[in-house]
Amino acid sequence: GLLGFPLGDEANSTGVFNLGLYDQRLALNWIKENIASFGGDPEKVTIIGESAGGASMFFHLSAYGGRDDHLFRGVLSESGYWATTPIEANTTAIQNTAWSAFLNATSCLSGDTQAHFDCLRSLPSEQVKTAINSTDVAKGNWNPTVDGDIVQKDLQRSFLDGDFVKSANLLVMANLDEGISFGPKSINTTDDLRQALAGNGIGSIPKAEARSQSAQDAVLQAYPEGEDAYPPYHAGDGLLMSGKMDRRSAGIFGDLVMLGPKRAVAQALSANQTGGAQVYNARFEQVPYPGFIISGTPHFIEVPYVFK
Repeated sequence: GLLGFPLGDEANSTGVFNLGLYDQRLALNWIKENIASFGGDPEKVTIIGESAGGASMFFHLSAYGGRDDHLFRGVLSESGYWATTPIEANTTAIQNTAWSAFLNATSCLSGDTQAHFDCLRSLPSEQVKTAINSTDVAKGNWNPTVDGDIVQKDLQRSFLDGDFVKSANLLVMANLDEGISFGPKSINTTDDLRQALAGNGIGSIPKAEARSQSAQDAVLQAYPEGEDAYPPYHAGDGLLMSGKMDRRSAGIFGDLVMLGPKRAVAQALSANQTGGAQVYNARFEQVPYPGFIISGTPHFIEVPYVFK
């Protein structure tokens, strides 16, 4: 969110990118230094996160170019994804617009950049929270970005290049029907799917490239029509009432957003682990009771089971 990951030109010039990751890193260092006083073992720390937290697990594995600070022995990432927000002209323009909307919503739009931050830091947390939840501010897509320090390159590129901690045990997990949560709805034709791919991007492929006919053709060929082959997988044949091709959309975007990154991280780490570290790849597919099978096992549904 915006508090942890402010973006745009003002955040860049002020040096406040990735505050959330630095806070998490500070907490991990505190645990390393102090957990023994609470009966814990600083050599047996396991970190866990879900969704944005799952992506944070990937960021800590690749932090500082994959430097191993021995802060954790095990990592559990649930529904992690490639969360790096690129610094591009069109992306920064969107962030700047959302940032201005945030400043306006907090009445901190007057003055220069320093005045903006001074004003924001003086506000009560509830006022900041209300502003963050406004529609125009939510368009900012506030995620980690490359800062040359804790995030030295795009998250996916870090794993492709082998820039990650290789001594930690890893369990990566995603839910069977993640695409129910991430596939655009009201998709009734192949042209609707093409528009969705162009508007949302194809995984980590920039939107400009995702608009190309060849990129879209490749995706659509890999995901042919046939509603019984897509989420929710337990439901069998049939359409979703929201759109004739919504199940196909769910299959495509579930793989692009969640299942693809999970598999890529597992493959990268399993090929490079040292010291006997193990990599496990898990899938959660229990439809909750009482629940509707048409809803499947979407994003987040496993969390109560993990912590119960």
